[in-house]
Amino acid sequence: MTDVKSWLHLRGEADRVRRGSGLLAVLLAGAERVLDTPQKRAGAAEQWRGAQEAARRDRIQQVRARAERYDGDWDAPASRAVQRQVDEAFAVAFGPKPQLAGPDAEALPAVSGVEDLEDDVVDQARAEARQ
Repeated sequence: MTDVKSWLHLRGEADRVRRGSGLLAVLLAGAERVLDTPQKRAGAAEQWRGAQEAARRDRIQQVRARAERYDGDWDAPASRAVQRQVDEAFAVAFGPKPQLAGPDAEALPAVSGVEDLEDDVVDQARAEARQ
């Protein structure tokens, strides 16, 4: 069976097939003349096994590359116009949400942290928190 598979690998595909029943006969024609010694048959079998192994490794690389492409971090688009559109979409989707103050609520100043507040305001807030 290995001899047949190795010959079919060396032979390649049939150029033209008229009937399915004659396909194997056409593909095997001349095999007994070309692979006439055990060394030639063993060499053909090794080439076939090598081709199978190379195809297997190539498939593994393809699967790994696809997994990295889909499971990896998102790559930002290269086009400046598309980058701008993505930035705008992210700003709309994940930007700060405005908080509406009620009619009797006091509007709070916009600050980015404790550093923006005056020291006496921070001390007063800490004292209120302790109580």
